[in-house]
Amino acid sequence: MSEHLTICLLTYQRTEYAYRTVRAMGEHLRYPNYSWYMADDGSDYDHIEAVSKCVEEAVPAGTVWSWHSERL
Repeated sequence: MSEHLTICLLTYQRTEYAYRTVRAMGEHLRYPNYSWYMADDGSDYDHIEAVSKCVEEAVPAGTVWSWHSERL
């Protein structure tokens, strides 16, 4: 059985920090089977859209990722 790693990105309106985190993981993580989960505490749609696009560009094709943006 293959091990799986899930990266949890906790964010709220810190778009530049989220970019840095996603890009660094995309450039330096060498793990065969991983996915992303972004938990956002109700940021505006622009933040969510920007970080989502960054994830799609920075990680290998086929990497699974999901998110929620709800004020908890």
